[in-house]
Amino acid sequence: MIISKPEVAAPATAAALIAQQVAGNAIRDGLVLSYFAVQSLPYFMAAAAVLAIGAARISGRLLVRLGPRRVAPALLASNAALFAVEWATLGWQPRVAAVLLYFHSTVMGAVAISAYWSLLNERFDPHSAKPLMARVAGAATLGGLIGGVSAERVAALLPPGSLLPILAVLGTLCAAGARVVGRGARDRTRAATGAADEVGAWAQFRHQPLLRDLAVVISLAAMLAALVDYLLKAEAVAHFGRGHDLVRFFGLFYAGTALAAVAVQASLGRVALGRLGLGGSVATHPAAVGAAALLGFVLPPPWRGILPRGVDVVVRSSTFRAGYELLYTPIAEATKRSAKSLIDVGCDCAGKGAGALLILAIVAVAPSYPT
Repeated sequence: MIISKPEVAAPATAAALIAQQVAGNAIRDGLVLSYFAVQSLPYFMAAAAVLAIGAARISGRLLVRLGPRRVAPALLASNAALFAVEWATLGWQPRVAAVLLYFHSTVMGAVAISAYWSLLNERFDPHSAKPLMARVAGAATLGGLIGGVSAERVAALLPPGSLLPILAVLGTLCAAGARVVGRGARDRTRAATGAADEVGAWAQFRHQPLLRDLAVVISLAAMLAALVDYLLKAEAVAHFGRGHDLVRFFGLFYAGTALAAVAVQASLGRVALGRLGLGGSVATHPAAVGAAALLGFVLPPPWRGILPRGVDVVVRSSTFRAGYELLYTPIAEATKRSAKSLIDVGCDCAGKGAGALLILAIVAVAPSYPT
């Protein structure tokens, strides 16, 4: 079958993985905001940051010792199993299910996606990485569109929680796809483990300026994302209330941003990489979100929350991601294995945690004018 070819399975699995993540985020946001006040979100963000740093370190060690060819399918299978657990819990302990889903989607989902990108980075040689990464990024954004539309339709037509078993099945397919992508990859874990034992992930940051720069970029981008995400959710709860309408809104929001990301990636992805370079492609994120945030002073609710967060999701899923992943290409394999999860997940959630603390400070100082 054609899907058994790694070059075909790579974008197909990326599409399914991001579809799962987007749909999972939609039901996560809807459930959490239905059972908890929006003011509790910064506490969720901060707790997720603490959990993610530990998860990232464990993931990094597993990637070093076992390699992404083994770790990525296992993480994706575990991700699928957790959706089934949450579906079983939702009927009798909905608040527990909502909390579990939040941390699962935020931490475990991010770790699994990072591991899959590590698999892609090692499976294909650097000379073929640019065109393949462009196809994978395009497929991922298309998967986001499918995931968002599916979340909205399932919430509109089926009983509450019906999306969770569907996500469990989709996660199983992602695990199978990752196994196909890993076929033919050389098993280089022994050399990588020896190098990693000599110099740990944290020590690599002292010796690799590029790793420090990537950590700073990811942390600041995540901090910015936390701010605009809180703004979006505060506006959504005020405008749509709670329950099914929230899940449907987030499904449509993620579908719309995925469609916009497809258009941006198709029209500007290669142009941005070619003309702006890798650093310029990454820099499009803060520039675009900053401009959208300024428009919030003149836009009516809920658009003053939708636009900045929408631009954040669109640019990070397209030009930012395509440039950022290629910045890892010159880094040695052992270093990349030990540090990538720490940067992609640990620094991302640390940035979100810092954003959560900033949100709490803003709300405490100006409770009447939090936006």
